[in-house]
Amino acid sequence: MLRLLASLFEFVLVVLVGRLLGSAAERLWGVARTRGGFRPGNSPADSPRPTVEGRMARDPVCGTFVSTKLSHRLDRGGETLHFCSRDCRERYEKTNVLAV
Repeated sequence: MLRLLASLFEFVLVVLVGRLLGSAAERLWGVARTRGGFRPGNSPADSPRPTVEGRMARDPVCGTFVSTKLSHRLDRGGETLHFCSRDCRERYEKTNVLAV
């Protein structure tokens, strides 16, 4: 039992010394860590988000909202339909052939 306690104490001591050495190394080389592992100013949330122009339109096949500037378009009866992908546009064309 005494041997087990000595091993446990030795383990805790090694962990504490390791953390102290790691902390000293961070201060020495100026490396700052946060809880998430990212340095301040270097996280995905800090990066600029791309902006897309145009209004948003709903894809009539899958319901995804897509920018009218980036969408796959189909003109039907004076109305422009916007699709998120070529696959959705082709599916719409196949199912609505009789509607023309």
